[in-house]
Amino acid sequence: GMALPVYDTFAPTSPVSVLELRGTADPFMPFGDGIPLGGGRVVSMAKSIDQWIANGKLDPGDSSVVNIPDIDITDGVTAQATHWPAAQKAGRCRIVKLVLAEHGHRWTGGGPPIPIFGWSCGDFDATWVMLDFFEANPKVR
Repeated sequence: GMALPVYDTFAPTSPVSVLELRGTADPFMPFGDGIPLGGGRVVSMAKSIDQWIANGKLDPGDSSVVNIPDIDITDGVTAQATHWPAAQKAGRCRIVKLVLAEHGHRWTGGGPPIPIFGWSCGDFDATWVMLDFFEANPKVR
């Protein structure tokens, strides 16, 4: 999540493409405003995404929502992506918010829950999602 001091002074000099993944059941990093396990304060995923949208000069309402197919029904996790694809017009950035409902503090790929860390989404591999995203959305210069 975005640390509160960064949120308060957020002012990147150019738009940045962002893929933010966050689990709603992460015991270490709050999904909403809160205090992460290591201390400090973070803002909610919604507030963080709103900052990136404003920085990219995007229309917050110009988004589409996609429910990721629940391939692994045994993991107790579902995923939903919100895309701001219009951001790609005129060479601007792209924002994707990927919410993992009931996902804990683990890398995606599935597997049984681990005490303290929780469930892992088995519906996709975040490594490939991230590689594909950044390959398709290089830094705007």
